[in-house]
Amino acid sequence: MTLQDLNEKLFLIAEKHESGSTIMSLYEDFEDLLLSVKQHKIAKAQREQARREFLKTLYEDPSGYKKYFNKKNPLTTDTSSVFYDKSILFTGELNGLSREHAMGIVYTRGGIIKSTLSPKIDIVIIGSIAPGPAKLKQIEELIEKGVNIYKMYEEEFINISESE
Repeated sequence: MTLQDLNEKLFLIAEKHESGSTIMSLYEDFEDLLLSVKQHKIAKAQREQARREFLKTLYEDPSGYKKYFNKKNPLTTDTSSVFYDKSILFTGELNGLSREHAMGIVYTRGGIIKSTLSPKIDIVIIGSIAPGPAKLKQIEELIEKGVNIYKMYEEEFINISESE
């Protein structure tokens, strides 16, 4: 559940109040909203714990992020993330943040980090300093064959990661 979802719930409760709903009905809606807020906070805390674990691994061993390839984060329960349960491949150089940090964002939101391009990839995150033309051609060829790969550019990745 995102903050926008919570905001919409609150707006619906306010509309009910204005339309003269019973106090009991409003109370039940408010209790539901509080439960949603609590679940959102728990999911956020779990993401933060996974992020700390990921960063600790990097601190102890700069190449340690490789142990996260092909693994789903067992702590992630928030299924609302764009990256949740998706196979993600990074290509090109990221200008706004390190690749390790970007991988940490994906991992803590339940994404599965991949190291090679294949038809099983769901999202390719393309850095602003683009990959070589051969890699882009491989991606396009897979898409032309009907493979459902979403090309996400760095700016969109950063916007999404900041909004979740």
